[in-house]
Amino acid sequence: HQRAGDGVDIEARVAVDQVDAAAPLDGVVARAAGQVVAGTGVVDTFTVNYQKWHPAAEVPYVIARVAIDGAPGVYLTTNIVGCPVDAVDIGDRVRVTFEQQDDVYLPLFEKIV
Repeated sequence: HQRAGDGVDIEARVAVDQVDAAAPLDGVVARAAGQVVAGTGVVDTFTVNYQKWHPAAEVPYVIARVAIDGAPGVYLTTNIVGCPVDAVDIGDRVRVTFEQQDDVYLPLFEKIV
């Protein structure tokens, strides 16, 4: 195991990025270092991107770091979807949702209302 600069196990971060491929269902979980965690979390920090990096990209959009519930020190960099960009704030509770691109399901997050 390698350690990141903040002391978090790098393998745990990779494991969270590899979401359970069983299918996007309600209550889908990610695995962090062998531990099952909920598909919820808190927006730790975020930015709004206005740059159209790809012709098909819709701007603006939110890029956020989400602290994953039940996995202290584990974060996922992702997009916040399903709300206006100015409605996102640090501390917002979010839950995972999936966007299919070809045969890959991307874990995105939406606010919990």
